[in-house]
Amino acid sequence: MIIYLALEDLDQRYTNMMNTVVSRYVDVVLRGTQYGKIASGQFLDTFGTSRWKSEILTQVAEMFMQGKIKDGDKFFVSDLFWPGLESIKYMAELADIDVKIYGYSHAGITDPVDFVNKLGDWVVPLEYSWYQMCEKVFVGSEFHKRLILEKFSALNEDGYLEKIIVTGAPWDLNYVDEVYPTMRVEKSIRAKQVVMASRLSWEKGYGEFLDFAIKHPDIRFFITSGKRGMFVPKNVKYAFDLSKRDYYKLLSQSEWFVSFSYQETFGYSLQEAIAYGCKIAVPNRACYPEMVPHHNLYNNIKQLEAMLQSDADYTVPFEMTNQWNDNVIDIMRAIKK
Repeated sequence: MIIYLALEDLDQRYTNMMNTVVSRYVDVVLRGTQYGKIASGQFLDTFGTSRWKSEILTQVAEMFMQGKIKDGDKFFVSDLFWPGLESIKYMAELADIDVKIYGYSHAGITDPVDFVNKLGDWVVPLEYSWYQMCEKVFVGSEFHKRLILEKFSALNEDGYLEKIIVTGAPWDLNYVDEVYPTMRVEKSIRAKQVVMASRLSWEKGYGEFLDFAIKHPDIRFFITSGKRGMFVPKNVKYAFDLSKRDYYKLLSQSEWFVSFSYQETFGYSLQEAIAYGCKIAVPNRACYPEMVPHHNLYNNIKQLEAMLQSDADYTVPFEMTNQWNDNVIDIMRAIKK
């Protein structure tokens, strides 16, 4: 039996897709109670996601108590930053039940610009313990895997290297198509506007974006993730609380997708923009060099300015996102093996 510990089904994020596609391949899906929308400005609301995950852990404990967990059962954890994850091992080993844990790592302390770096020193041994608890840890890019191995050099010495598998984050183009068909819109009828989908935080380059937008009042920007009341110049429009369908429609109507991010280990927003045929300009850092051709990368603001002013074709071949399509199959193959 494979038991999936799901993240919140947030339409604004990729978690709805992740839960939908993973659920096709597992036996049990555990969910908590969803408490509203994103409130803290991070990927998930700090308090809401902690309650969600704690409720799921309670369900796991009840399954142990009722004798539903047996030798050979496997847990797939949608986010390894899970309060009390070690409790699964604690219960299983004290009860002498042979279970395995597999998990997806979105980011964490190994990424020097991840927001968890502002937490205490306890985070470092916590994250290292994931690799001791898990049979396999799935990551979105070679970039992320390198970060893990650089932070925890002992992983090589301890024989954990083979535990980290680069699969990409769960990505399904059929899901995308069902939400809003990815038929390419003719370039001539796309609006002269730029979509910036990263949350407005320093690790996502918000300061650089704001400076760029102020210096280029002739460029129209859409921000799709942020808080009301934050300062933006007149050429920047907030697109708050878009449904996934409305966001995909915006991508299909926009000429450019631009990122200023310092933190990206897979880039769902980038994959979506490629799927909808936007021109792409992303910084030459993080996982981006793995995800787009070299000419879609910029090394400085002058290069970005030149790209946005150019008539060159900066769309990315569809194959670049299609390579990750149905990658949940690879994750499940590794779990079942």
